[in-house]
Amino acid sequence: MGCCSLLEAELWLILDGLNLL
Repeated sequence: MGCCSLLEAELWLILDGLNLL
């Protein structure tokens, strides 16, 4: 569960970074 949560968090962070661009 923790692994999936971390992966999801990273995906969201990447999406946020792309939105900033």
